[in-house]
Amino acid sequence: DLRQLIRDVRDEVAVLHAEISTLRREMLGHFDSIYAWLGRLEQEYRGIIADIRRFEDAQRSVSPRVARLEEDRPVWAERVTRLEAEIAALSRRGDQIAAEEARQLEGMAEAMERHRQRHALLEQRVEDLREDVARLKARLDTLEPRILS
Repeated sequence: DLRQLIRDVRDEVAVLHAEISTLRREMLGHFDSIYAWLGRLEQEYRGIIADIRRFEDAQRSVSPRVARLEEDRPVWAERVTRLEAEIAALSRRGDQIAAEEARQLEGMAEAMERHRQRHALLEQRVEDLREDVARLKARLDTLEPRILS
């Protein structure tokens, strides 16, 4: 009976040993996965740190230019104000020119209308004179034989 008990204990120890070995392999596999994950995190961390340094370097190179732009801002604001005033003056001058041209065109249209009316009167007068000439010629034609006879 003691022998049987020793065999049973040995069998149980063997089963426990196998289970512990399996558990140990699983734990070591998990640790390997965790170490790999930590390695990727470290690479990402280094990449982020490098990006931050590049960003800081770029910011340092941009800062003086931004400062210069800020210094030049009043000059540019004055130029813009001056240009806006010039644009407004040109716009007013354009409006004045357009109004003057409209007045001139209106005057020309009135003059053309007067000319057209005068032309129509002259044409009528020419027609009347032609009719008078034709009547006088007809009368002359009737008087000429009498005078010559």
